[in-house]
Amino acid sequence: MTMAHAPDAPDFEAVAAQIAPDMARTGWHMHHATSAQVDRFQVLGERGCGTNVIRKVVHESLRIRKTEALGWKHGFPQMIALPPTFLTIIAVRNPRSWAHSLYKRPWHAVDSVQALGFSDFLRSPWHAYVDKLGHFDNIAPRLAPHNQPLQWDRHPITGAAFPNIFAMRNLKHRALMGMPTRGASCVFVSLDAFNAAPQAFLADLAKTFALAPTERGYAPVARRMGNRFTPVVSDRAPAPETWMEADLEWMKSQLDPATETALGFAV
Repeated sequence: MTMAHAPDAPDFEAVAAQIAPDMARTGWHMHHATSAQVDRFQVLGERGCGTNVIRKVVHESLRIRKTEALGWKHGFPQMIALPPTFLTIIAVRNPRSWAHSLYKRPWHAVDSVQALGFSDFLRSPWHAYVDKLGHFDNIAPRLAPHNQPLQWDRHPITGAAFPNIFAMRNLKHRALMGMPTRGASCVFVSLDAFNAAPQAFLADLAKTFALAPTERGYAPVARRMGNRFTPVVSDRAPAPETWMEADLEWMKSQLDPATETALGFAV
């Protein structure tokens, strides 16, 4: 096993078998863990996976409160508890589009990572820092975290920086796939599927968790969200419209096949 591929967890295969058919068929999977009526939700997922737009649409379309009680939405699960009335929505995205998006907007990456061209960016160790306190929920200013390494983007056991963005993706996805094992009511949803059929997703969500529509109901999001990234490096090379074959092969060599397959992204 290399660090790029995540370690197996005891219940991983069972969770993967449960979610894979739905992710392949519709692009989302819904798991109601208890008989309790859910009344709060939080969206978790890596940058560039639609966490903002999914949160906005669910909050404005259905009668359920949004919260950030579980901590930073782009990190590893770190909650102290999961009440039976809490719903976790886990946003994912196909790896090629995700990597492309992260290169265009490398949120919290240090200057040296932002300065890299696309091919080098894919292969570079991921180093991130606390650039703006307003980007992080539940972070205490008294800790003086500004400009310090972003620990939520490091390996949660070893503390090491990830050797590349795909290693980080692998382990974060494995951790998020542990939510059902934690007893969480949760939803896995691909951004690609959500964008293609948001009303169908909302209908399944409302039916599964007995959620009533808001008075406003569904309305398309008029503006792009999560797009206000200001690069530190002003002359960054643009993201390529077409990937080089070598970059595609590198990406595939670094991805965790079992996780990608379970989430509907065969590699």
